[in-house]
Amino acid sequence: GMREGHPKRLATPAESMRVAAFTPSASSAAVGATTPTVKLLGVQPLTMTFTHAVIALGSDWGPGQLPESLNPFLLSPPVAGSVRWVTTSIARFDPDERWPTDLHLSVGVKPGLTSYEGLRVAADGFPRRFTTPGLTMRAGDVSSAAAAAATNGSWSPRLLPAAPGALELPPDASVELHFSHAVDRSA
Repeated sequence: GMREGHPKRLATPAESMRVAAFTPSASSAAVGATTPTVKLLGVQPLTMTFTHAVIALGSDWGPGQLPESLNPFLLSPPVAGSVRWVTTSIARFDPDERWPTDLHLSVGVKPGLTSYEGLRVAADGFPRRFTTPGLTMRAGDVSSAAAAAATNGSWSPRLLPAAPGALELPPDASVELHFSHAVDRSA
């Protein structure tokens, strides 16, 4: 294995490795008795900084996925992405695509994770909770052959709205819709 030939310092039972920092996180002003829920946007990464080295200096696993035993992130529900160690004590998770909409994500520290020297992780302050914005939609262009013909081409869906910001939709109208995220039309 990778750890052979390295002297191991014996840890005292009370000593453990902790997560020293986690990003993104809520501002300290928002932290109360309960762990606040933080919004994730776009392809924002998750980063865990540990108090001790988890991997050996200069370790390199080549291309492809990191061995699962070295992935400190426990995501529920699972999200497709990749994990890499930025330094010996900082791990980063990047989603493969934008975070899905309407996601309620719980991020924990994988139980059984140990430091390079064999210290077990203490996962106090976890799981952390995240949400992503909901899917939004807005109407773009509206066209109606019947309304255009009846008004000699002067009809506009915004001309006499029933309410501020509303659009008039004649029975034959076709409406262009714009979504905040990609939509699977087959679903």
